Amino acid sequence: GLLLGFFLSSSMNRWYKCVNAFLELLDAVRGMQMQMTALGVAQERSAMLSRFGLMSAWLLHLSLNMAANDGIPDETEPEPGSSGSSRRLWQSLESRRPGLALPEEKELLMQHSESYALLWTWVAS
Repeated sequence: GLLLGFFLSSSMNRWYKCVNAFLELLDAVRGMQMQMTALGVAQERSAMLSRFGLMSAWLLHLSLNMAANDGIPDETEPEPGSSGSSRRLWQSLESRRPGLALPEEKELLMQHSESYALLWTWVAS
């Protein structure tokens, strides 16, 4: 009973920290958008950077869900880490948020396994 209590406590703490970190990411996107508006950044540039922030959050969310589901056998899923896994990630993004990624951005981001992190390099440049 005692070990089960420690396990549940540890699991809940890990879940709580993950949820808070994801909410911080979304707060950073919102804060960046507010700063761009306050500083008078051009509307098209502001929209592009906000889109990159949202795309990063969606890619991270979908990547984590795919990694969690990799232990479940499914004949339709390709091997983890393969280009098929990347293709599956982008198909999932397009089905949930069509038009979020432009074709040329998608082509560049598909080459990287952690495309959600690469987007923040684009934001900073």
